[in-house]
Amino acid sequence: MKKGKDFAIGVSALFEGFKLFLTKPRYWHYVLWPLLFSFILYFLSFWLYFAYLHPLLMGLLPEPAEYSQWWSWVIYPLRWLVNISVFLFGIMITLLTVTMLYSTLAAPFFDRMTLNIEKDCFAFKAPEMSNKKAFLYFGSSILNAFILNFKTLFWAILLFPLSFLIPYVGTIIYSLVVGYFFGLSLLLYSAEHRAMNRAEFKQNLDGKRMKVLGFGAAAYFLLYIPLLAIPLLPIAVAGGAVLFNKELDKQD
Repeated sequence: MKKGKDFAIGVSALFEGFKLFLTKPRYWHYVLWPLLFSFILYFLSFWLYFAYLHPLLMGLLPEPAEYSQWWSWVIYPLRWLVNISVFLFGIMITLLTVTMLYSTLAAPFFDRMTLNIEKDCFAFKAPEMSNKKAFLYFGSSILNAFILNFKTLFWAILLFPLSFLIPYVGTIIYSLVVGYFFGLSLLLYSAEHRAMNRAEFKQNLDGKRMKVLGFGAAAYFLLYIPLLAIPLLPIAVAGGAVLFNKELDKQD
């Protein structure tokens, strides 16, 4: 019962972020350049996939015309099934890769947006930084985002075959695991504002991982909606700020 309630709390945080971001235009200018970059990257990636990668993968399969009529009846449906699998896998990896690149390169912009959300909505005041420390923090923000995004992509590639080996159940398991790591990457900004290292960040998650799972899984499932991945990420970042400050922050 408690786990179900915690999961629902995580899901609701995403929609709170949705409401917060859309009703506060002062946060929009933080995402203008990242959004422009993501549109370009999004369409370029899909053009490359359909123009080169998918034909290359399909070219590795046997041609029915090269076999006897009996074997061609076996190969045709197999090609059809593999074609669907390759297509779904390619689309999923393309979407996730674009999202990960987008969130990594946009990390400094999202960091400033999160800081202002915490200041305006949760009365959080970040410590003062020298120019040198701010520069190092800038690099650290990109590096930490890259590490968590790489873990998300790693688990996505590793677990994707479950979607076909175990119909329906495998897809749910895959989406929940990948969604959890995706959710972690969205909480990183608030954790960095409190100067948490990775060990402290993990300790802060004790007893609250179902909330992170609900938040991350909800955000990840929405990525499957065409073109929604582009505007979704800043909304999910805002939701991460809400979840961290309301449910995960142990500091006064």
